[in-house]
Order: sequence, then C-alpha cells, then structure tokens
Amino acid sequence: MKSFLTRTAAFCLVTLSLCPLTRADFDPAIVPADAKWILHLDLNAVRESPIGKELTALIEKNAELPESANLQIDVKKVIATLGSATAYGTTFSKDPKEIDGTLILQGTDELRKIAEGLAAQFSVSNPEIVTEVKGLPFSAYSIKGEVTVGFPKEPVILVSRSQPQLLKAHDLCRGKGPAAARGPSSLKGLIPKTRPLLVVAASEVPNTDGLFPENAPQARILKMASSASIAIGQSDKLTTATIQLVATDDELSEKLLKIVQGLTAMLSLAQSDDKQLSQFLQSVKAERNGRTIFVSLAYPTDGLIQMIHAIEESDRQQRNNRNNNQRQQPAIVGKIVDTWVADKDTASDGIASENLLSRTVENVALKNGTAIILNGQFDKGEFGRIDNIKITPAAGGQPLRFEAENMKLSHYRVEKTPFASGGKLIKIENTQTGTARFEFPGVDGSYTLKIRYFDENDGQATFTISTQDPEPTASDEQISPEAPTPRAAPSRPAAPVAPASK
Repeated sequence: MKSFLTRTAAFCLVTLSLCPLTRADFDPAIVPADAKWILHLDLNAVRESPIGKELTALIEKNAELPESANLQIDVKKVIATLGSATAYGTTFSKDPKEIDGTLILQGTDELRKIAEGLAAQFSVSNPEIVTEVKGLPFSAYSIKGEVTVGFPKEPVILVSRSQPQLLKAHDLCRGKGPAAARGPSSLKGLIPKTRPLLVVAASEVPNTDGLFPENAPQARILKMASSASIAIGQSDKLTTATIQLVATDDELSEKLLKIVQGLTAMLSLAQSDDKQLSQFLQSVKAERNGRTIFVSLAYPTDGLIQMIHAIEESDRQQRNNRNNNQRQQPAIVGKIVDTWVADKDTASDGIASENLLSRTVENVALKNGTAIILNGQFDKGEFGRIDNIKITPAAGGQPLRFEAENMKLSHYRVEKTPFASGGKLIKIENTQTGTARFEFPGVDGSYTLKIRYFDENDGQATFTISTQDPEPTASDEQISPEAPTPRAAPSRPAAPVAPASK
C-alpha cells in the first residue's frame, strides 16, 4: 500500500506539471452546463502574488518525496510549470466512489511528452498500478483501476474516475457540447468578473442531512440557500474575498441577510491588540441584491505574509519540541547501557564506506537469554541505520557477530547496500524511533559490545543500547539467599551462532 501511494503521488506530481500556461483565467467554456460544483485555481496569478511567492518558497522548503520513491522530482520546477487547475462535478454523494468529478490541468506544453512517457513507463514496469486504457479517442492510463488520466491532442490533461465524464470534458475542450458559458447554468452568475482571481469555488447547496446536527446554525443557514460561491483575489496591497449566498426565495433572502449582518456586526465589535486583525474584522461587509447576499472582506497582504511566517515558525518550534522530548525521554525498554548521537563529520550525506563507524561499550554484564535491544531515533535525513553488533568476552576470546537484519525488528526495515556486512542493514521507516532486539545465547559473564552503525551529515540520529535480563525461573526463586547455589544451566539449548571472521 505504501509503495502504491508513493508512486501514485510521484506520478500525480509530474502529471500536474504538464499543461499550458496561456489560459489560467477561469474559462466557463470547459465546464458543462449541468455542473453542480466548480473549483478553479489560477496558479499563475497565485505565483505572481506576494502571498503566492511566500507559499511557493514554503512548499519548496518542505515538499519532499519519500526517500524510497523511485522518481526524484524538482519541486521548484514542478511549481513553475503549473498554470491552472479546474475541477467540477455533476453529482453530490457521501460515497467517494459515486463522485463523478473531472480535473482539467493546464500548464507548460513542452513537458507533455514526458508525462505521457512516464505513464507508459509505469504501465510496463508496474502494470499492477498503471495500465493503458483502450477504446478512447486519445491515449489514456488507469491508476489502480480507479482514476483515468487522459492525454488528448488539445493542450490539456484530463483526470477523472469516470471515463464518460472524461469524454464529456474532451468534447468541451474542443468547443462541443452544452457548456456553462454557452447555456443555462445555475452557477454561471456566481463567478465574479473581476480579475485576477486566485481561487474560485461555486456550488449548488447539496442535501445537508448528516453534515451537521439538524438544529445547528450551519444546517439552518445552508437550508436557506440554493447555491453559494467564494472568490479570493488580489487588489493593490489587499487580499480580498467575496462570498455569495443565493437564497431559495425573497423571504428567506431577507432573513439570511439579517443573520449574516448580525455575525459581521459581532465581528466588528471584537477587541484585538492586533491592528491588522482589527482592520480585517471591521472590513467585513454584508449586503443584498435580490436573492443574493454578498459578504466581502479585505486584509492587508503584508499581514497575511506575517501570519504565514508565524505559522511556519510555530510549526518549526513544535517539531523541535517533539524531537527534543523524544531525545530526552526515549521509550527505552530495560536497563540503558549506552547512548550516543551520530554527529561526526563524515563528509557524506549518503550511505558510504566512510560513514560506517563503530561504538564500543565495555564491561557489560550479560546472562544467557538476556535481551539486547538496539534503539534508533530518526533525525532529518538520518534513519538510524545499524549494520551489526559484535559481542566479545571481556577476558578475551572469539567474538560473536549478530547481523541487525536477522533481529526482531519494530519500525525498522531491511535495506540492501554493498557497504554493510552481508550486504544488508536496517533503517527506520515511517516513524521517529525503531528497535531491533535479540537474545544473547552465550554464557553468563562480562562482555564488550561493538556496534557498527552509519553516521551521515544530513542529520543527527540518536542510538541507545539497553538490556533486559530473563525472568527468574521457579527453581531460581526457591534458592535460599543464605545458601547460594550455583545456577544450573538453562534447560533450553543455546542457539548456534557462527563465530565472526576477524
């Protein structure tokens, strides 16, 4: 499942980057007249706006595919090629499988061949995920039999769960069929004519049963309206938003206006030490034109940028706090023998021979059956990689080597690399911490432990070794403390272990 999601995400990211930038404004000609909801994002306008530049920088900083993804994508280039995305649907349903929505992507035209080539490659290398679709008037591919991606000759890429809707979208892109711009549409009048618009969303109000409690204010307000829309745009130094609610009749429109005006009046009286926030609250206005209620508001763009920075800083501090708490209070089982941080300057960010280091711990008391637990904590690009552990009697003798990939693993997975003994090691996956444990099969005594691990330069993973002695047997508990008797050899035979090569 993880592999499927990773590869699908990679495929969709590339697909999103392949459409023309010349038509970013919302075009109702590509939306059918019977559409019940519309969502349009003008990515060109978003990128050119001050807020868009901040968000783009934030995405570039944080958007990374998992390391295990087979496809490496330059996020900055992907964002630069996106032009617009228009989604619509003709039905409402609580069941995602019954939604017939269609997504029309537009962006740079020169990367189109790459997108289709990538789809073809996936259909050959991963036919259980991507398969070619026959019988359509253009090349298309199905992802897991659930979503179809079409590549018509027109400068668009079409995505839908429904192939009939995909054909319908293709006809509209060629100027055929009843479109919202050429015929009656309940949503046509809800799209503002002002430009540029960053985001536009319009919808007929669906059945609200089950969405909110029957007597909740949200449910009562939605039952008064037949359709609604929201548009977010950029005007001088302000970011603006306009909300439209179309009442079902004249009487309800008056009641709806009073409700909205009451809410805006309460907002305008709210007290705040934030001057920009107060300006935002006081900018909200509500008015009526026939059955349509207009709610408009504006907020200084600089203030929104400051809010973005504040949210980013707060998120960074929370991540640091979580990491610090995990470092300071690790969930370690048993008695801690040693803890260290992989913070050496090894001159490499990847798995290499120079990154393979050793940690030696002397005079560790072990019993036959003692559980030895290796704990790793992920940090940034370091995944707490462990190769093996050698256990040598403190008095001297032949060491025993235990490969990490043969231990009992929790949140660790086996990874192949020629730099590890036996060609394998373990790394933390999909979590912050991982453990690898095994039972010591030797005789009771004092030992020296030597752990081989990887230390890279893209993080500072933390390692901890702990031990947990076996629970005493019934015969052990019956021994008198005044008359100590040597412990008998365990009834179970020790697991055979081949001595390590020197």
